[in-house]
Amino acid sequence: MQQTSLLKYKIGFIFVGIFVVVLLFLVISQAQDTKDDTATYNRVVSISNSLNQFINADTATIYIPSTLGQAYISNVPSTISYQKLSSDSYKFCVDYKTSVTDFSPSAVATGIITNTLDGSNQTTGDNEYLYISPDHHKGNNCQIIKPYLLQVQDPLLQVQDPPAPYNSSSNTSSI
Repeated sequence: MQQTSLLKYKIGFIFVGIFVVVLLFLVISQAQDTKDDTATYNRVVSISNSLNQFINADTATIYIPSTLGQAYISNVPSTISYQKLSSDSYKFCVDYKTSVTDFSPSAVATGIITNTLDGSNQTTGDNEYLYISPDHHKGNNCQIIKPYLLQVQDPLLQVQDPPAPYNSSSNTSSI
C-alpha cells in the first residue's frame, strides 16, 4: 500500500518536472525573440534618424532616395525594409517577433498620432516624418511617409531625383 502511494508522488513529480521544463523552454525562447527585437529597434531608430536627416538636410535639392544605401545607410538588417513609392513618398517597414504595448496615456496619444491603435499589422496612414515608436505589434509594422518639405508648394523648392553618379570616362579632355 505504501508502495502505491509513493508511485503516485513519483508520477506527480515527473509531471511537475515536465511542466517546469516546458515553461523554462518557453521563457528562454521568448527571451531570445525579445533580445532580437531590441536589437532591431535600436538599429531602426538609428536608421530613421539618419533617413530623416538625409531627406531634410538640404532644402534646395530635396529628394527621396531610391535605396537606403543612397542615403548613406548601410548594415540594414533583413527585418527592416524600405521602398521609394514616388518622388514625394516612401514606405518603411520593420518586422518584429514579439509585440510590445504600453497602455499609458502617452502611448495612446502616440497611437492616435501614428494611427496604430487597432492592433493590426497594417500600414499606417501618411505621416510627414518617420517616427519609430517603442510600442509595436508582432509582425510587419509599416509607415508611408510623405515628408512635409516635399509637400510645400514653393517655387524655390525643387523636388528632384538624385544626381546621376559621376562617370570619369565621359569626362576626357585633350591638351
